[in-house]
Amino acid sequence: RAFRTPALPLVWVGIVASLVLAYAIDPARLLGWPFWPRLIVACVMGFLPVYLANIAFAKRFAATDGVQSAFAINLLGAILGGCLEYGALVTGYRNLLIVVGALYLLAFLLTPRRDGALITA
Repeated sequence: RAFRTPALPLVWVGIVASLVLAYAIDPARLLGWPFWPRLIVACVMGFLPVYLANIAFAKRFAATDGVQSAFAINLLGAILGGCLEYGALVTGYRNLLIVVGALYLLAFLLTPRRDGALITA
């Protein structure tokens, strides 16, 4: 493998950290910045949790024997995520981050373990 991904617990920590960062930084503060730095920071804030979640899924997918079940759960998660995103039109983006953080915490807690350690690829 040309690129090694971090261990699954570090990926989970990265997801939480990126959500906390997105919650802590008010997007309105970026409006006074020049275009390119504003674009880069906004893209990192918006896409880093998604990128890290994809790494977590890939690592868990590599460790599973139930390929069809894993894809089905991933599809259900995508549908739920889309519904929650539409709900953010009413509740606001920052409140959505709290719900997303709670769901990722739930996913972490439900990650299979063997002898207390996460089962990873």
